[in-house]
Amino acid sequence: MARPANPHGDPDRVQMRNGRLGIRFYPTGMITVAADREWLPETWNPDDPAEVEAAHAAADALRQRVMNHRAANGVATPGRRCIVTTADAVGAFVQSLVAAKTPPGT
Repeated sequence: MARPANPHGDPDRVQMRNGRLGIRFYPTGMITVAADREWLPETWNPDDPAEVEAAHAAADALRQRVMNHRAANGVATPGRRCIVTTADAVGAFVQSLVAAKTPPGT
């Protein structure tokens, strides 16, 4: 059985825009309605491999920012509700300590 499509789509996507590559992303950091996405002002030449790689790197950074926001704030997938629990907040704090390689007992 095929996996159902994500109702909110990719948080940021590299797409063709007027013959050049553009990136659509969620400026608020929350995945809600696809119509809330905006285009980055920059565009990249699709014929230049270095520029294509730069576009994908920028999209990956934006995607990671959105996912970090969702993990830290417990953003609910459906609709525009934001559900934050103590467990989510503590888990995000512990993950930030691990990511920062904080010594144990701090």
